[in-house]
Amino acid sequence: MKTIKKITALFVLLVGIFSFTKIESNPAKNSVNLNKIDVIETLNNEYFECRPSSKIMFYVESTILKKARGYNVVKADVKLLDRISGKSRLLASQNVLIPFSKDAILEISEINDFHNNIILKNGDTLLSAEKTNDYHFNDLVQYSSIYNSYINSTNKLLNTTRAQN
Repeated sequence: MKTIKKITALFVLLVGIFSFTKIESNPAKNSVNLNKIDVIETLNNEYFECRPSSKIMFYVESTILKKARGYNVVKADVKLLDRISGKSRLLASQNVLIPFSKDAILEISEINDFHNNIILKNGDTLLSAEKTNDYHFNDLVQYSSIYNSYINSTNKLLNTTRAQN
């Protein structure tokens, strides 16, 4: 009987202590000002350091502009995401010609001056290379994190459109 009294006394004591304590929530973290971030410096830090930033993330969104025989034209947007607030900022946008085969010879009216177009490592061709945003798409895609995001985004887009057909 003594053990039951000890257990109930301990239980009452613990309930009394925890009933008067208040659980404090963490204050809201401040979001990052996306307009003040030096993108090139951040990308260089990601490249030379072992971890990417936990506050921001670079990603690529792609949409199909044109489907044709032998190639697709895709619009690729490089965006900067604030992971805390969920807001994003468009850094660069580019139309990209993606042939179905690497060795395909295409005569396309969209490639007016072939010398001004840039070909990526995987054979995709950047169209209309004028600067419309803060950064050039070609400069940003040189970094592996953005290039890998571009490849994943376009592969996912093209695979879903092939599955729908």
